[in-house]
Amino acid sequence: MWSSVKADVLACGNAQAILVDAESANDPYFTLTISNKTLHKTFKLSIQEDFVHLTCDNKADGTVVFLLNHTCGGSGCTDHNYGIIDVETGDMVLKPADRYKGNKIKAEQIMGRELQPMNWREHNSDIYMRSKIELG
Repeated sequence: MWSSVKADVLACGNAQAILVDAESANDPYFTLTISNKTLHKTFKLSIQEDFVHLTCDNKADGTVVFLLNHTCGGSGCTDHNYGIIDVETGDMVLKPADRYKGNKIKAEQIMGRELQPMNWREHNSDIYMRSKIELG
């Protein structure tokens, strides 16, 4: 179920992610904060792509990462606009940067395996958020 609250938390490896919806159209970004004992990094994700799915996943080599899919609901939008964040360093090794083409091939190269569609019904611990802000 899509989140009805403005913030959700997900633990992954030794890190934690907090995803917060935009407060208003004046600051139209989801805020994603990654933290552990040694780091605290914040990323802004535009609400032009109004859906975010965040999960904890493993690369083929066993490395733990946050995997996110940042998409929009329009017919021209891709289903696969991935971001990959290293839980140890907090670095975003892949940015969700192309709402129309997506980046599934690059995400699979980084993950070292084929990615299956992200399904919130199968992963109750994941974060699913749709922005409540309407952009005009």
